[in-house]
Amino acid sequence: MSAGTGSSAPRVIAAGGLGDLCRVLVAEGYRVIGPVVQDGAIVLRELASAAELPFGWGVRLGYRNRFDVLPGLGPGGYAQTITTLPDTQQAALAWAKFLDDPGPVVIGATQGASCSGAACESLFNTDLWKSRHGYVRLP
Repeated sequence: MSAGTGSSAPRVIAAGGLGDLCRVLVAEGYRVIGPVVQDGAIVLRELASAAELPFGWGVRLGYRNRFDVLPGLGPGGYAQTITTLPDTQQAALAWAKFLDDPGPVVIGATQGASCSGAACESLFNTDLWKSRHGYVRLP
Protein backbone atom coordinates (compact mmCIF):
# COMPACT_ATOMS: atom_id res chain seq x y z
CA MET A 1 0.00 0.00 0.00
CA SER A 2 1.31 3.46 -0.85
CA ALA A 3 2.03 5.76 2.08
CA GLY A 4 -0.79 8.22 2.61
CA THR A 5 -2.90 7.26 -0.40
CA GLY A 6 -4.84 4.33 1.00
CA SER A 7 -4.47 2.59 -2.38
CA SER A 8 -2.54 -0.55 -3.28
CA ALA A 9 -3.07 -0.12 -7.02
CA PRO A 10 0.09 -0.69 -9.09
CA ARG A 11 1.77 2.37 -10.53
CA VAL A 12 2.64 2.41 -14.23
CA ILE A 13 5.16 4.72 -15.89
CA ALA A 14 4.67 5.48 -19.57
CA ALA A 15 7.62 4.59 -21.80
CA GLY A 16 8.36 8.30 -22.24
CA GLY A 17 8.83 8.68 -18.49
CA LEU A 18 11.52 6.01 -18.23
CA GLY A 19 14.22 8.45 -19.34
CA ASP A 20 13.32 10.90 -16.57
CA LEU A 21 13.18 8.11 -13.98
CA CYS A 22 16.55 6.73 -15.04
CA ARG A 23 18.16 10.22 -14.99
CA VAL A 24 16.84 10.93 -11.49
CA LEU A 25 17.95 7.57 -10.12
CA VAL A 26 21.46 7.88 -11.57
CA ALA A 27 21.72 11.48 -10.31
CA GLU A 28 20.77 10.26 -6.82
CA GLY A 29 23.58 7.69 -6.94
CA TYR A 30 21.55 4.59 -7.69
CA ARG A 31 22.71 1.93 -10.12
CA VAL A 32 19.97 1.29 -12.67
CA ILE A 33 19.97 -2.31 -13.92
CA GLY A 34 17.92 -3.24 -16.95
CA PRO A 35 17.70 -5.35 -20.09
CA VAL A 36 19.96 -4.56 -23.05
CA VAL A 37 20.69 -6.33 -26.33
CA GLN A 38 24.09 -8.03 -26.35
CA ASP A 39 25.22 -10.55 -29.00
CA GLY A 40 21.63 -10.97 -30.23
CA ALA A 41 20.26 -11.79 -26.77
CA ILE A 42 18.63 -9.74 -24.04
CA VAL A 43 20.82 -9.60 -20.92
CA LEU A 44 20.78 -7.53 -17.72
CA ARG A 45 23.46 -4.90 -17.02
CA GLU A 46 23.87 -1.40 -15.61
CA LEU A 47 22.23 1.33 -17.70
CA ALA A 48 23.51 4.86 -18.21
CA SER A 49 20.18 5.96 -19.67
CA ALA A 50 16.80 4.61 -20.72
CA ALA A 51 17.91 4.95 -24.35
CA GLU A 52 19.80 1.65 -23.86
CA LEU A 53 16.55 -0.27 -23.26
CA PRO A 54 15.67 -2.69 -26.08
CA PHE A 55 12.45 -1.11 -27.33
CA GLY A 56 10.82 -3.21 -30.05
CA TRP A 57 12.42 -6.49 -28.97
CA GLY A 58 10.15 -9.40 -28.15
CA VAL A 59 10.73 -11.92 -25.42
CA ARG A 60 10.95 -15.57 -26.39
CA LEU A 61 10.77 -18.09 -23.58
CA GLY A 62 12.95 -21.15 -23.66
CA TYR A 63 16.61 -21.86 -24.07
CA ARG A 64 18.66 -21.13 -27.17
CA ASN A 65 21.89 -23.09 -27.58
CA ARG A 66 25.00 -21.58 -29.14
CA PHE A 67 26.64 -24.34 -31.15
CA ASP A 68 29.28 -22.05 -32.67
CA VAL A 69 31.43 -21.92 -29.52
CA LEU A 70 33.01 -25.35 -30.03
CA PRO A 71 33.69 -27.29 -33.24
CA GLY A 72 31.43 -30.35 -33.54
CA LEU A 73 28.95 -29.12 -30.95
CA GLY A 74 25.27 -29.59 -31.67
CA PRO A 75 23.02 -31.93 -33.64
CA GLY A 76 24.97 -31.37 -36.86
CA GLY A 77 28.18 -32.45 -35.15
CA TYR A 78 29.06 -34.99 -32.48
CA ALA A 79 26.55 -33.88 -29.89
CA GLN A 80 22.81 -33.98 -29.24
CA THR A 81 20.47 -31.54 -27.54
CA ILE A 82 16.89 -31.71 -26.31
CA THR A 83 16.03 -28.00 -26.23
CA THR A 84 13.75 -28.00 -29.29
CA LEU A 85 11.32 -30.59 -30.61
CA PRO A 86 13.31 -31.33 -33.82
CA ASP A 87 16.53 -31.60 -31.78
CA THR A 88 14.80 -33.93 -29.31
CA GLN A 89 13.60 -36.15 -32.15
CA GLN A 90 17.15 -36.30 -33.53
CA ALA A 91 18.52 -37.06 -30.05
CA ALA A 92 16.00 -39.91 -29.69
CA LEU A 93 17.30 -41.45 -32.93
CA ALA A 94 20.88 -41.11 -31.71
CA TRP A 95 19.89 -42.70 -28.37
CA ALA A 96 18.26 -45.64 -30.18
CA LYS A 97 21.46 -46.07 -32.22
CA PHE A 98 23.49 -46.03 -29.01
CA LEU A 99 21.21 -48.68 -27.46
CA ASP A 100 21.83 -50.95 -30.47
CA ASP A 101 25.61 -50.70 -29.99
CA PRO A 102 26.45 -49.23 -26.54
CA GLY A 103 29.87 -47.77 -26.02
CA PRO A 104 31.61 -44.84 -24.35
CA VAL A 105 29.47 -41.77 -23.71
CA VAL A 106 30.56 -38.21 -23.03
CA ILE A 107 27.93 -35.96 -21.47
CA GLY A 108 28.63 -32.31 -20.87
CA ALA A 109 27.59 -28.70 -21.15
CA THR A 110 29.57 -25.74 -22.42
CA GLN A 111 29.69 -22.51 -20.47
CA GLY A 112 27.42 -19.88 -22.01
CA ALA A 113 26.31 -22.19 -24.80
CA SER A 114 24.11 -24.90 -23.35
CA CYS A 115 21.95 -25.88 -20.40
CA SER A 116 23.80 -27.79 -17.68
CA GLY A 117 20.55 -29.03 -16.10
CA ALA A 118 19.68 -31.11 -19.16
CA ALA A 119 23.24 -32.49 -19.23
CA CYS A 120 22.97 -33.58 -15.58
CA GLU A 121 19.61 -35.24 -16.22
CA SER A 122 21.04 -37.05 -19.26
CA LEU A 123 24.04 -38.16 -17.23
CA PHE A 124 21.87 -39.68 -14.49
CA ASN A 125 19.51 -41.37 -16.96
CA THR A 126 22.38 -42.81 -18.99
CA ASP A 127 24.14 -44.06 -15.86
CA LEU A 128 20.90 -45.69 -14.66
CA TRP A 129 20.33 -47.38 -18.02
CA LYS A 130 23.91 -48.66 -18.19
CA SER A 131 23.82 -49.98 -14.60
CA ARG A 132 20.51 -51.78 -15.23
CA HIS A 133 21.99 -53.44 -18.30
CA GLY A 134 25.22 -54.66 -16.67
CA TYR A 135 27.66 -52.06 -17.93
CA VAL A 136 30.55 -51.28 -15.61
CA ARG A 137 31.12 -47.75 -14.36
CA LEU A 138 34.53 -46.36 -15.12
CA PRO A 139 36.41 -44.42 -12.43
